[in-house]
Formats: sequence, C-alpha cells, structure tokens
Amino acid sequence: MLLIASCGKGPESAQPPSDASSGAGAQAPAGEPPGGTKAKPEPVTVKYYVANDRLDGLLEREAVVEPEEPSDTYRLAMEALKRGDESAGELPLWKNAVFRRVELAGGVLIVDVSLPGEARLGSMGEALAIEAIARTAFQFEEVSALEILVDGEQADSLMGHEELAHPIVRAAYPDEPDAGTAQALTE
Repeated sequence: MLLIASCGKGPESAQPPSDASSGAGAQAPAGEPPGGTKAKPEPVTVKYYVANDRLDGLLEREAVVEPEEPSDTYRLAMEALKRGDESAGELPLWKNAVFRRVELAGGVLIVDVSLPGEARLGSMGEALAIEAIARTAFQFEEVSALEILVDGEQADSLMGHEELAHPIVRAAYPDEPDAGTAQALTE
C-alpha cells in the first residue's frame, strides 16, 4: 500500500479514459453541476432608490440579491424598493406595494403591482415612486422600456396624481438621478 501511495497512483488515478462517442464518462456542460441540474445563479448587486426624508429627491442604494434563476433578478430588484432605513432619513416609496408579477418580454420589463391604501402617496411621492421604479428597472441594459400595470391593467395614473406612460421608455430617465424628477415619455 505504501509503495502504491508513494507513486501517486491511488484509486483516484485508476479511472478509465472517457470515450466521448459512447457517452461513457461524459461531463455536464459548463455551468451545470454533475447530474444535469442547473447551478443556482451567483448573488447579484442591484441598485434601488428610496426618497430622502424631505421627499424632494432620490437616494441610490445597493443590495445583494440571490436569485433562484436569472429572471428572478428583476423581481428581487423591485422588492429591494421596499427597503430603506427610515431612522437614517430613507423613505422606501414602495414599502407597502405588492409586486404581483415582474417579467421581461421583448425588452419591456412588465411590473404588475397592487397598491393598498397605505401604499398610496401624495403627488410628489408618486412622482418619486415612478422615478425610483424606472431607475431601478433601467439599470439593466436589456430593459428598453417599463410597463407598470396596476392589478393587471394599464392605469392612467399610479396613485391618482401623475400621468403614467405606457410604456415608460429608458430615455425618460437620464443616468443622473440628481437631475430631478423626470417626466415619463411615451414611445
């Protein structure tokens, strides 16, 4: 035994060479663990936005999310909008909203929300909430437009104060959030 171990030829090196034509010894494709099941995506850092305590601007924040599959990243980014440290002057504008469906279809991120009474804000809060969700969506290069639905339907306004474009296009929100609340543009 000592002679075999000292030569470096233990049981691990006694495997027969794989034969690709017969499928014997075939390995899982890159990115998949043995057994053919897909690997869970790596954690992703996403940006999300909260209002400052004066409700006159947005604060950019980051969160690390752990998607079960790549498409979960969009939903988790939207859920991050509910975060915020109110004791530090951060107001999460989407804290009480319910994200019913978040999916990407042909470059359009569709976000279906329910807004119970406690989720509704005044006009400035609504404008900031729309900007916050748009900036959160447009951090993803593959998202060219954002379609916000309320309880599965297009609505003229999210909370009754601001007109809601269908869809909101990326160009409506320049890269600098400090530029002030942008007006949503339609295609």
